[in-house]
Amino acid sequence: ELASSAELNPITIGRIALRDLAVNVPYAAGTIAIYDHDDPIVVATRGQPPPGVAAVDYGIALDGDDIGVLRLWPMPGAAIDINSIELQRSLQMVGLAFDNVLLLQSIARGAVREERRRLARDLHDEIGPALVSIGFGLDVLIQEEGIKPETKKRAVEMRSTISELVDQVRTTVADLRPAEVASLVE
Repeated sequence: ELASSAELNPITIGRIALRDLAVNVPYAAGTIAIYDHDDPIVVATRGQPPPGVAAVDYGIALDGDDIGVLRLWPMPGAAIDINSIELQRSLQMVGLAFDNVLLLQSIARGAVREERRRLARDLHDEIGPALVSIGFGLDVLIQEEGIKPETKKRAVEMRSTISELVDQVRTTVADLRPAEVASLVE
């Protein structure tokens, strides 16, 4: 829940970074993108690019790894100082925030995967065999001589219900083992 909350995701971080940057570095429009397998995915935008004004890209890096890009369109007739302390500080903070969010999301995904594996294992190794055992016991009861017809009818109904439950457990175990999701886009 924490990793997917509104406050801790690349979109919110990008929006906040663009908002805060606008206070110290005047620009007409901006986007922030995060890299996913070297492809930039825009996570936030602010303003409208003015016609005829070229955008300037600023890499967002952390520990030498490129993790995103900030694209700014300067105000018409103005320039943005790439060496401004505010811009450099913003790029550094955005890089750190993106890295932390991605790390937190990775940890959360790992925890979810592990919990799903545990649940699947418990269903497969404990609940499934217990249901099968009950089903076998009902099979023995159904085959007994001298059993009352209404008791036999109830046992057959219960056996059918147990068979359905075993199928549901199998389906649930299969559903708990999803394919791995490998990218930010997915």
